Amino acid sequence: SFLSAEMAEVHRQGLLEQVDLLAINVDEAMALTGLSQRTCVEAVVNAVVEQVQRLPRPPQLSITAGNRGSWVWDGQTLRHQPAFRVPVAGTAGAGDAHLAGILVGLAAGLSLAEAQQLGTLVAALSVTSADTIHFGVDRVSLAALAAEVGASLSPSVRALLEPSSEAYP
Repeated sequence: SFLSAEMAEVHRQGLLEQVDLLAINVDEAMALTGLSQRTCVEAVVNAVVEQVQRLPRPPQLSITAGNRGSWVWDGQTLRHQPAFRVPVAGTAGAGDAHLAGILVGLAAGLSLAEAQQLGTLVAALSVTSADTIHFGVDRVSLAALAAEVGASLSPSVRALLEPSSEAYP
């Protein structure tokens, strides 16, 4: 993950060639591609995919766009996940929460698309707290939120949220 102000240097030094998973928000994506604020989010996402496809070893991507959802690209397929509609108490830390959910999902053996579902759920729960870190995030609270918002989750993500799951202690 890199800040918007770092993107020119990241590009100049070829750092993306050393990245396995690039997790950025839409503002950082605009800085990476040189596109303006007036560019639609989907065009920015597609420009990032096109840019990394030219690399010798393209990283997987996660691009967040707040209430517009997130996109992941696994090297083959670009997938959009809408944000879950929840009451928002604060957005600080939501991108970090999204990335944390993705990393936990990947560590648990989920595909990137499935990990994105988990990341989106963790981010949704995160914004319901005014704190930068929502200290109540656990399987039970995530499962309850998924039920509340009617989240369509893969069986693997649902299994990960089960409190009695033997597969994921």
